[in-house]
Amino acid sequence: MDFYILDDDIAVVKTLKHIITERKIGTVIGYNTDVECAIEDIKEESPSIIMVDFMMKEMDGITFIKEVKKFNREAAFIMISKLSDKSLVNQAYDAGVEFFVSKPINVLEIERVCQNIIERIRLKKVVDNIQNAFMEVNNSSDGVQANRELTAERKQNWLDVLLGSLGILGEKGTNDIRKIYACMEKSDSAYSKHILGEVAQSLGDSEKNVEQRVRRALKKALSNVAAAKIDMIQDDIQIYAKYVFDHLSIKMEVNFQEGLSPAGGRVSISKFMDGLNVYRDFIEE
Repeated sequence: MDFYILDDDIAVVKTLKHIITERKIGTVIGYNTDVECAIEDIKEESPSIIMVDFMMKEMDGITFIKEVKKFNREAAFIMISKLSDKSLVNQAYDAGVEFFVSKPINVLEIERVCQNIIERIRLKKVVDNIQNAFMEVNNSSDGVQANRELTAERKQNWLDVLLGSLGILGEKGTNDIRKIYACMEKSDSAYSKHILGEVAQSLGDSEKNVEQRVRRALKKALSNVAAAKIDMIQDDIQIYAKYVFDHLSIKMEVNFQEGLSPAGGRVSISKFMDGLNVYRDFIEE
């Protein structure tokens, strides 16, 4: 994924470039400390992700994003700042910021935020492709059967949207979650050890291995939810979280990440899987 970095502090620019390159997160195709030069660069390079400082001498980050949006509607934005003013944070989200990165720069935070935004971009492309294909089939005079099949595929796509927003599409346990949910749907039943056993048998694996993979994926999702809450990110991740995690677990994970608790929140496979059913019922109402 292509990145562009704009910050009037060259030390911050070099730090971000080093992290993205060394951690193999993506490719930095350009950077600048000058706003006007950055705008011209972005017009030519069309980066997928733009990292921009909020406080700059020539132009603040929110105004800069609005300028870029005039000619590039597809770019995703990560804002680098020390913002604590909620009204300014909300203004930034309204302008198009998807994630915040706090100063001083933290390597693990940069890696997590970048991976989440990359995953979201990829998921959006998948959804857009399905929607475009649906429109093509829908407009076709002989595409009735294909239309039905594609409609079913789109109905199932909500699960990947949810898992992607939680930041776990790349986890090994995510495929197990899909299979468990498919088994629950097929049998029209809630999650149980019997369901887990069926999935494990179909995979030629042990129940313990499947359960461990799912737990690791859920723990990653809970960690992402807590981190987003700390960063004051009020997007889809918080909406989905209330269906699949209980409030106490999220609070414990937040306290753990802030150094206020020796242990993080606990995850429950049963709570998560049954929460998917509740969410599906909600969107199908």
